Amino acid sequence: MGGIEGIRADNAEKLNQQLIDRKKAKIGGVKKPRETKEKDAAPAAPTPAMLKVPAAIAKKVNASIAKKANQKNPAYWKKIRTIRNYLDNRVLAPILQANVDPDIIRMTPKTVEEAEEKIQAFKSALNKTTMNEKADKLLEAGGKLIQTCTGNGQMLDMDLTGYVSVIACNKKDAQVELEEFKCEFGDWLSAPWYVRLGMFYFKAAQITNDRNKNLMGEAEDPKGKGPEH
Repeated sequence: MGGIEGIRADNAEKLNQQLIDRKKAKIGGVKKPRETKEKDAAPAAPTPAMLKVPAAIAKKVNASIAKKANQKNPAYWKKIRTIRNYLDNRVLAPILQANVDPDIIRMTPKTVEEAEEKIQAFKSALNKTTMNEKADKLLEAGGKLIQTCTGNGQMLDMDLTGYVSVIACNKKDAQVELEEFKCEFGDWLSAPWYVRLGMFYFKAAQITNDRNKNLMGEAEDPKGKGPEH
Protein backbone atom coordinates (compact mmCIF):
# COMPACT_ATOMS: atom_id res chain seq x y z
CA MET A 1 0.00 0.00 0.00
CA GLY A 2 2.82 2.30 0.70
CA GLY A 3 3.99 1.98 -2.88
CA ILE A 4 0.63 2.84 -4.31
CA GLU A 5 0.28 5.76 -1.97
CA GLY A 6 3.72 6.91 -3.00
CA ILE A 7 2.81 6.84 -6.69
CA ARG A 8 -0.32 8.74 -5.96
CA ALA A 9 1.46 11.25 -3.90
CA ASP A 10 4.29 11.69 -6.41
CA ASN A 11 2.20 11.68 -9.61
CA ALA A 12 -1.23 12.94 -8.53
CA GLU A 13 -0.52 16.46 -9.58
CA LYS A 14 1.00 15.35 -12.88
CA LEU A 15 -1.84 12.93 -13.71
CA ASN A 16 -4.42 15.53 -12.81
CA GLN A 17 -2.81 18.03 -15.13
CA GLN A 18 -2.76 15.49 -17.97
CA LEU A 19 -6.47 14.78 -17.46
CA ILE A 20 -7.28 18.48 -17.55
CA ASP A 21 -5.25 18.92 -20.75
CA ARG A 22 -7.08 16.01 -22.42
CA LYS A 23 -10.48 17.46 -21.55
CA LYS A 24 -9.49 20.84 -22.89
CA ALA A 25 -8.24 19.27 -26.07
CA LYS A 26 -11.52 17.35 -26.48
CA ILE A 27 -13.74 20.36 -25.76
CA GLY A 28 -11.82 23.11 -27.52
CA GLY A 29 -10.37 21.08 -30.35
CA VAL A 30 -11.52 21.55 -33.96
CA LYS A 31 -12.91 18.53 -35.69
CA LYS A 32 -11.72 17.81 -39.17
CA PRO A 33 -14.49 18.45 -41.65
CA ARG A 34 -16.00 15.38 -43.23
CA GLU A 35 -14.80 14.91 -46.75
CA THR A 36 -17.52 15.73 -49.22
CA LYS A 37 -18.46 12.75 -51.24
CA GLU A 38 -18.69 13.09 -54.98
CA LYS A 39 -22.40 12.26 -54.93
CA ASP A 40 -23.09 15.04 -52.40
CA ALA A 41 -21.32 17.69 -54.50
CA ALA A 42 -23.52 20.26 -56.24
CA PRO A 43 -23.63 19.83 -60.05
CA ALA A 44 -21.41 22.21 -61.96
CA ALA A 45 -23.16 24.96 -63.88
CA PRO A 46 -23.20 24.27 -67.62
CA THR A 47 -20.78 26.28 -69.70
CA PRO A 48 -22.09 28.37 -72.64
CA ALA A 49 -20.91 25.69 -75.05
CA MET A 50 -23.15 23.15 -73.31
CA LEU A 51 -26.30 25.29 -73.55
CA LYS A 52 -28.76 24.09 -76.20
CA VAL A 53 -30.33 26.95 -78.18
CA PRO A 54 -33.85 26.27 -79.59
CA ALA A 55 -33.91 25.98 -83.39
CA ALA A 56 -36.39 28.85 -83.80
CA ILE A 57 -34.20 31.23 -81.80
CA ALA A 58 -31.07 30.11 -83.64
CA LYS A 59 -32.80 30.75 -86.96
CA LYS A 60 -33.77 34.27 -85.94
CA VAL A 61 -30.27 34.99 -84.69
CA ASN A 62 -28.71 33.74 -87.94
CA ALA A 63 -31.20 35.74 -90.00
CA SER A 64 -30.39 38.86 -88.01
CA ILE A 65 -26.66 38.33 -88.54
CA ALA A 66 -27.18 37.79 -92.28
CA LYS A 67 -29.36 40.90 -92.52
CA LYS A 68 -26.73 43.06 -90.83
CA ALA A 69 -24.04 41.64 -93.09
CA ASN A 70 -26.06 42.38 -96.23
CA GLN A 71 -26.79 45.92 -95.13
CA LYS A 72 -23.09 46.57 -95.61
CA ASN A 73 -22.96 44.79 -98.99
CA PRO A 74 -23.19 47.15 -102.03
CA ALA A 75 -24.43 44.28 -104.23
CA TYR A 76 -27.42 43.82 -101.92
CA TRP A 77 -28.47 47.45 -102.12
CA LYS A 78 -28.01 47.48 -105.89
CA LYS A 79 -30.49 44.62 -106.23
CA ILE A 80 -32.88 46.30 -103.81
CA ARG A 81 -32.82 49.43 -106.00
CA THR A 82 -33.48 47.28 -109.07
CA ILE A 83 -36.52 45.71 -107.39
CA ARG A 84 -37.85 49.15 -106.48
CA ASN A 85 -37.37 50.34 -110.05
CA TYR A 86 -39.44 47.40 -111.33
CA LEU A 87 -42.26 48.04 -108.86
CA ASP A 88 -42.24 51.80 -109.41
CA ASN A 89 -42.37 51.54 -113.21
CA ARG A 90 -45.86 52.50 -114.40
CA VAL A 91 -45.67 50.14 -117.39
CA LEU A 92 -44.09 47.11 -115.74
CA ALA A 93 -45.71 47.28 -112.29
CA PRO A 94 -49.24 46.28 -113.47
CA ILE A 95 -47.80 43.33 -115.41
CA LEU A 96 -45.85 42.16 -112.38
CA GLN A 97 -48.84 42.56 -110.06
CA ALA A 98 -50.91 40.39 -112.41
CA ASN A 99 -48.34 37.67 -113.12
CA VAL A 100 -46.13 37.35 -110.02
CA ASP A 101 -47.11 35.53 -106.82
CA PRO A 102 -48.38 38.12 -104.28
CA ASP A 103 -46.14 36.63 -101.59
CA ILE A 104 -43.11 37.34 -103.78
CA ILE A 105 -44.32 40.89 -104.42
CA ARG A 106 -44.69 41.54 -100.69
CA MET A 107 -41.51 39.73 -99.64
CA THR A 108 -38.64 41.94 -98.44
CA PRO A 109 -35.35 40.23 -99.33
CA LYS A 110 -32.91 39.89 -96.44
CA THR A 111 -29.99 38.51 -98.43
CA VAL A 112 -28.43 38.98 -101.86
CA GLU A 113 -29.70 35.55 -102.87
CA GLU A 114 -33.30 36.36 -101.93
CA ALA A 115 -33.11 39.65 -103.83
CA GLU A 116 -31.82 37.87 -106.93
CA GLU A 117 -34.63 35.29 -106.71
CA LYS A 118 -37.20 38.10 -106.62
CA ILE A 119 -35.64 39.82 -109.65
CA GLN A 120 -35.64 36.52 -111.57
CA ALA A 121 -39.34 36.08 -110.74
CA PHE A 122 -39.99 39.53 -112.22
CA LYS A 123 -38.02 38.72 -115.37
CA SER A 124 -39.81 35.41 -115.83
CA ALA A 125 -43.19 37.15 -115.63
CA LEU A 126 -42.16 39.76 -118.18
CA ASN A 127 -40.76 37.10 -120.51
CA LYS A 128 -44.08 35.28 -120.48
CA THR A 129 -46.06 38.38 -121.48
CA THR A 130 -45.01 37.83 -125.09
CA MET A 131 -45.57 34.08 -124.92
CA ASN A 132 -49.10 34.20 -126.34
CA GLU A 133 -47.97 36.16 -129.37
CA LYS A 134 -45.06 33.79 -129.91
CA ALA A 135 -47.36 30.78 -129.64
CA ASP A 136 -49.63 32.28 -132.30
CA LYS A 137 -46.65 32.88 -134.56
CA LEU A 138 -45.53 29.31 -134.01
CA LEU A 139 -48.99 28.06 -134.99
CA GLU A 140 -48.88 30.11 -138.18
CA ALA A 141 -45.35 28.92 -138.90
CA GLY A 142 -46.62 25.36 -138.72
CA GLY A 143 -49.25 26.21 -141.31
CA LYS A 144 -46.63 27.70 -143.64
CA LEU A 145 -44.50 24.59 -143.24
CA ILE A 146 -47.43 22.39 -144.26
CA GLN A 147 -48.01 24.57 -147.31
CA THR A 148 -44.36 24.33 -148.30
CA CYS A 149 -44.00 20.58 -147.71
CA THR A 150 -47.19 19.75 -149.63
CA GLY A 151 -46.62 22.15 -152.53
CA ASN A 152 -49.47 24.35 -151.34
CA GLY A 153 -51.60 21.22 -150.88
CA GLN A 154 -50.99 19.59 -154.26
CA MET A 155 -49.52 16.45 -152.64
CA LEU A 156 -52.80 16.11 -150.76
CA ASP A 157 -54.85 16.88 -153.82
CA MET A 158 -55.90 20.12 -152.17
CA ASP A 159 -55.54 23.85 -152.74
CA LEU A 160 -54.16 25.45 -149.55
CA THR A 161 -54.06 29.02 -150.75
CA GLY A 162 -54.88 31.25 -147.74
CA TYR A 163 -54.25 28.35 -145.35
CA VAL A 164 -52.33 30.46 -142.81
CA SER A 165 -55.09 33.07 -142.69
CA VAL A 166 -57.66 30.38 -141.94
CA ILE A 167 -55.45 29.08 -139.10
CA ALA A 168 -55.13 32.59 -137.64
CA CYS A 169 -58.90 33.05 -137.69
CA ASN A 170 -59.58 29.70 -136.03
CA LYS A 171 -56.73 29.55 -133.52
CA LYS A 172 -59.22 29.32 -130.64
CA ASP A 173 -59.94 25.78 -131.76
CA ALA A 174 -56.35 24.92 -130.82
CA GLN A 175 -56.31 26.92 -127.58
CA VAL A 176 -56.17 23.89 -125.29
CA GLU A 177 -53.24 22.41 -127.20
CA LEU A 178 -51.41 25.74 -127.26
CA GLU A 179 -51.85 26.23 -123.52
CA GLU A 180 -50.54 22.72 -122.87
CA PHE A 181 -47.58 23.45 -125.14
CA LYS A 182 -46.81 26.63 -123.19
CA CYS A 183 -46.87 24.69 -119.93
CA GLU A 184 -44.48 22.07 -121.28
CA PHE A 185 -42.14 24.24 -123.35
CA GLY A 186 -42.86 27.77 -122.18
CA ASP A 187 -39.17 28.39 -121.49
CA TRP A 188 -38.50 28.09 -125.20
CA LEU A 189 -40.84 30.99 -125.88
CA SER A 190 -39.43 33.25 -123.20
CA ALA A 191 -36.44 35.49 -123.76
CA PRO A 192 -34.52 38.17 -121.84
CA TRP A 193 -35.15 41.84 -122.53
CA TYR A 194 -32.26 42.28 -124.96
CA VAL A 195 -33.49 39.39 -127.13
CA ARG A 196 -37.03 40.80 -127.14
CA LEU A 197 -35.64 44.22 -128.06
CA GLY A 198 -33.65 42.64 -130.89
CA MET A 199 -36.81 40.93 -132.14
CA PHE A 200 -38.57 44.31 -132.10
CA TYR A 201 -35.86 45.81 -134.32
CA PHE A 202 -36.00 42.81 -136.67
CA LYS A 203 -39.78 42.99 -136.93
CA ALA A 204 -39.61 46.73 -137.66
CA ALA A 205 -37.02 46.01 -140.35
CA GLN A 206 -39.35 43.46 -141.97
CA ILE A 207 -42.26 45.90 -141.96
CA THR A 208 -40.07 48.63 -143.46
CA ASN A 209 -38.77 46.25 -146.14
CA ASP A 210 -42.26 45.05 -147.09
CA ARG A 211 -43.56 48.60 -147.26
CA ASN A 212 -40.70 49.73 -149.49
CA LYS A 213 -41.18 46.75 -151.81
CA ASN A 214 -44.87 47.53 -152.13
CA LEU A 215 -44.14 51.17 -152.86
CA MET A 216 -41.57 50.17 -155.47
CA GLY A 217 -44.01 47.75 -157.05
CA GLU A 218 -46.72 50.38 -157.26
CA ALA A 219 -44.28 52.84 -158.84
CA GLU A 220 -43.22 50.32 -161.51
CA ASP A 221 -46.86 49.35 -162.33
CA PRO A 222 -48.33 52.02 -164.61
CA LYS A 223 -51.83 50.95 -163.55
CA GLY A 224 -50.99 51.09 -159.88
CA LYS A 225 -52.48 53.61 -157.52
CA GLY A 226 -49.13 54.57 -156.07
CA PRO A 227 -47.25 57.78 -156.78
CA GLU A 228 -45.91 58.17 -160.26
CA HIS A 229 -42.28 59.15 -160.84
